[in-house]
Amino acid sequence: MTAGNIRRATLGILAALLCASLLGTDHPATATPSSAVPLLEEATPPANAVLTEPVDWVYLTFDRLINTFSIRVTGPNGHDVARDNAIVKHDMISQPLHTLTQPGTYRVTWQVIDLDGHQASGSHSFTITPGVTTTPENTATTPATTPHSVPPTAPPATNQSTITTPLAATIALSLLAGLTLLTMRRRRRVRASRAQRPDRT
Repeated sequence: MTAGNIRRATLGILAALLCASLLGTDHPATATPSSAVPLLEEATPPANAVLTEPVDWVYLTFDRLINTFSIRVTGPNGHDVARDNAIVKHDMISQPLHTLTQPGTYRVTWQVIDLDGHQASGSHSFTITPGVTTTPENTATTPATTPHSVPPTAPPATNQSTITTPLAATIALSLLAGLTLLTMRRRRRVRASRAQRPDRT
């Protein structure tokens, strides 16, 4: 193989390594899978709370931004106790209520759709009992069933690069060193052969 052929082959390999290193930089090795349906992270009043103070608002906080929603709060007699339309801001739904003072159990029923079109629904209840206070830890209540839930899409395939940028640089430097060494050796052989030829007069 002549020096020109070696040089062309080495340049081709270097170009391929450069492309591989750029692809490895632009595309992360592991893509984040799509999230599941919206989850209720916090409810105020909390699920199963037993309260002695009047209640005039219900707040629901989810794990993502909410696009479309519906919420209904009913009293012990099954009537709607909302005072006005609910408000959504980012990941929180706020529902104003007529001040709740009547003892009994109140139920909160909700349905939400996030920005990606994932749907979820659920419900929980709290109780107003004058003279007794038992407020459980305010954690999210996962509904027993979510008939409107849409399963998440399959996570995108993992995009992994077989050659990392540091490795590509190391290989490129090694190839350049090898090309330089071969070129120097060939020049020495040419010079030696020329020196051994008899002079023609």
